[in-house]
Amino acid sequence: MADVFLSYARKDTDRAILIRDALQALGLTVFFDTEGLDGGDVFPDVLDREVKGAGAVVGVWSSHALSRPWVKVECDIGRARGVLVPVQIETIPDLDKPAAFWNVQFDDLSDFDGDTDHAGWLRFVRSLARTLDRPELLQRESQTHAGAAPSEDAAVREELAALRAELAEMRAVKPAAPEQAAPQPPRPTPEPAYSVKGASEVAGADPAMSPPTPRGLPLPIALLISAVATNFVLYIINMLTTPMLIQSLMNEGQSSAQIGFTMTAIGVAKGLVFTVLGALLARRLHYRPGIAWLAAAAIGAIGYILTIGTTVWHASKFETPPDWLMMTLVSSLIITVIVSALAGLIATLLPFFKPKPDPTSAFD
Repeated sequence: MADVFLSYARKDTDRAILIRDALQALGLTVFFDTEGLDGGDVFPDVLDREVKGAGAVVGVWSSHALSRPWVKVECDIGRARGVLVPVQIETIPDLDKPAAFWNVQFDDLSDFDGDTDHAGWLRFVRSLARTLDRPELLQRESQTHAGAAPSEDAAVREELAALRAELAEMRAVKPAAPEQAAPQPPRPTPEPAYSVKGASEVAGADPAMSPPTPRGLPLPIALLISAVATNFVLYIINMLTTPMLIQSLMNEGQSSAQIGFTMTAIGVAKGLVFTVLGALLARRLHYRPGIAWLAAAAIGAIGYILTIGTTVWHASKFETPPDWLMMTLVSSLIITVIVSALAGLIATLLPFFKPKPDPTSAFD
């Protein structure tokens, strides 16, 4: 895990990079996600792991950043863990601060340009050293200023004196590290009988850059479950309702053509509704919005296969003309393609059944 997880909004990337570079100059490892997330993205596992395991969560706060849900959730995780160290990169009106951070103290880096001869930066290093319990950070910062001429800024001189005083205090409180025993040769670890090597176990791979672990059921299983379940439910509903609907239309005195048109319209509407529900179910099972298109296509394909079987059986039993059979199959195929495409689009856009994201990235 990184020493510091940097939480910031994409709009503030340039300012965040200045802070990241200065932290790395202190010898700290910094998790800095440059990919970014959109408002509806599921929080990647690697970011979830880092924000929950980092030694400190540094919130780079601006009015814009505090309006982004990902920044607020990440910083709230840091606050709950007691490792939130926020900095302000611009003057933020009190009413722009979320209620959860109303009384949270922050260090002012609104005019920080990367030069560590800065009062706010020295205060920030003190806060970070306390959070990480790393007095060597104070020592490094003190040594950086030791050979330089005294700053003309009284605030910088005052903060530098406070930093050195806090360094002495932390050294007095923190016990000396115990003497380390001579290193022992590593003992061989037996290989397990069965093992699966993930991307983060590959030799030389950076665990922080490994791809997120897939979530939900495998794609083929999710598609199969949604397609079979949707067509089964639709078949049962048709078996129960079709005879009653036809009888009702006949009682109203409608002609055979009118009954056929009405039943086709009802069938298309039912097919669209249930295909959308089936595609949403696939999304919920596999946790990927893009699966809705595949699920709608799978539902339509199985439904069309059932239509072919039913139509051929009906034609053979009642000696239906071949022209009627061919026209029915072609029209059913066209309707199936249109319904599947429309259902896939609807199910992709709908937020329903979207998996609840874990705590998120600082990007908007």
